[in-house]
Amino acid sequence: METFNLHDRILGHSINNPEVKNFIDFFSLTLDIENDWSIDYNNREKGVYFVFEQKDKFENEFGSPKSIYTKDESELILKEISFENNYLEKRKDFDIQLPFNLKIGDSVDEIYQKIGKKPYEKDKGTSYDKAEYNYYFKIDDKKILIKLDEFIKFVWIRFWLISLSEKYVDELKKSLAKQNKNLNLENIETITNLKTKTPTKSWEIRMNEGDDIFNKEDIEFAQKVLETFIDTIYEATIQKKATKIYSAIKKVVVSFNRNGDYIETLEREELVNFIQDSVKLTGFAIEDNSDLTQQWREW
Repeated sequence: METFNLHDRILGHSINNPEVKNFIDFFSLTLDIENDWSIDYNNREKGVYFVFEQKDKFENEFGSPKSIYTKDESELILKEISFENNYLEKRKDFDIQLPFNLKIGDSVDEIYQKIGKKPYEKDKGTSYDKAEYNYYFKIDDKKILIKLDEFIKFVWIRFWLISLSEKYVDELKKSLAKQNKNLNLENIETITNLKTKTPTKSWEIRMNEGDDIFNKEDIEFAQKVLETFIDTIYEATIQKKATKIYSAIKKVVVSFNRNGDYIETLEREELVNFIQDSVKLTGFAIEDNSDLTQQWREW
């Protein structure tokens, strides 16, 4: 089967879509993981992974599916595709054609030529997959992650749909200057007092009650990071600089990416709510149900 543009043909479609079924059969995918977040069909030997989500959850995250075949809210919709065959450990090439006709070992120039554009973002890879670099691309309503080794050669690729929240953030970034007029001093004193109301106060109580995910050094670090964030948005509000507030959100999130091993579900909710509620006090307009931290957050 032709896989050159399968991401265009099946992402966002129901598992009951004939073409999705054909690719599941073609790659010999079987159900591997089923939990509250996703349903994974894969073939680890071939290095092919399809991630589905129930229709009701998919609609909340991405909007309407591109095809549905039942009235069941739990109908599965394809949201992510990966081709990752653990090459860096096994040193085994893919035995299937990859999208864009990519091949392990392709150079950056070859990748750009095959995809037809350059990445909008690059960063260092994570240790768990041993890949050294991440290159991110956007094509229509899809994002592409290209993983590269230490020699900046192609290793694996992932496709997923751009969420409604990400689309909102993209539009927001284009209109940050318009946010300047929203900034006002109405809550400036409240912003100053935020330093005494950070999530670290609750964390310290939980630590003293025996919660061992925290230690004194982590809490002190978190408090310092949040105080710097508060000082920045305070100054930005006075200066009417929305871009400075937006940058402050990124800086505080990245700081916790680097030092946030203790952040679990409760701590994540506390931090995200604190950051967004603080920003709203400046007058910076944030759409309901949008999470401005998500684009950088690794916790």
